[in-house]
Amino acid sequence: MLAALITGALATRAEAQDPKRAIEGTWFVQLTFRNCADGTAMGSAFGLNTFVEGGAMLGEPSAPVAVNRTGHGYWISVAGTAFLNRMALFSYNPQTGALAGVRLVTRNIDVGPGRDEFTSRDSDQLYDPLTFTPIGPQGCATGIGRRLP
Repeated sequence: MLAALITGALATRAEAQDPKRAIEGTWFVQLTFRNCADGTAMGSAFGLNTFVEGGAMLGEPSAPVAVNRTGHGYWISVAGTAFLNRMALFSYNPQTGALAGVRLVTRNIDVGPGRDEFTSRDSDQLYDPLTFTPIGPQGCATGIGRRLP
């Protein structure tokens, strides 16, 4: 029995140290929206991102639900502690409440320097929900994530 407990604890520790799984967990993220052409900061917001074992993820923006809803997506390990994350969420016109489109966010995430923080470079594009053609300009952001304890 003791051997099984020790083996289980060692396996759990090994999984936690696996760089391909370093993103797993829930993160508090501060986003800075930027001008895509010159990188100038244009505003900020917060969100919660949960990266689930196996590659699924959920993203909860701090925007009112009248603007954006919970995002659903996936993550993959690119190399070491670098990850690619894609997420889709519904976006609404805040004045009318009408569906504005589907926002697709692509994020390049680097976990570190510690295992409880990350930085990201993000882009997003709004798409027509019927034809999936782009609507308006692409958006850019940078992010700083801190793992929830």
